[in-house]
Amino acid sequence: MSTVDDGTGDGLSAKVSQNKNLHVFAVIETEHEAAIDIGQGFNLNTGTISLTAGTESICAYMKNTQDNVYVIDAIAVGQGNAATQTEMSTIKIYRNPTSVDFSTAGDQNGNMNFGSNLEFTGLWYKGTEGSTQTGGTAIAQFFSAEGTRLYATIPMEIPTGSSIAIGIDPNISSGTMPVYVALIGHFKDPKES
Repeated sequence: MSTVDDGTGDGLSAKVSQNKNLHVFAVIETEHEAAIDIGQGFNLNTGTISLTAGTESICAYMKNTQDNVYVIDAIAVGQGNAATQTEMSTIKIYRNPTSVDFSTAGDQNGNMNFGSNLEFTGLWYKGTEGSTQTGGTAIAQFFSAEGTRLYATIPMEIPTGSSIAIGIDPNISSGTMPVYVALIGHFKDPKES
């Protein structure tokens, strides 16, 4: 069995206490933070979408076309308060929809490392009122009130070729509700996938 001897004072060895505790200085960062360091963390945001009906509209669609796994660290959904709601909005997350009926790029595709020029090059689309998706399975559902922001920290892995869609039913009886959807995430280091 190997032992670690107290090397206090020489600058190259660790200190070991009388209780046999190894003293170290460590910096801990999440996988997301490490990805941001190398320019692989992204904020994808639809920008404002105006919803006017009390039925679900698919507001965001993302497909990973890159070689490494994309990890969604959080999903944010913001809702304005210019409409009359009959009840809270229903937000659904769909796993692997086969298609959507829109192809307008989301407004924001931002690298979270301001010194990096890398971009998310998968598909990132924003829907409109009445947009739909085909196929896929609803895997998560949330409720959110008008004039609030939902910030769901539910990590999801999107391998190459996989996709995700987010639908919002604002449950409004009149007026227009401005909404946005953001996917905050990062690409995994291919050596760690």
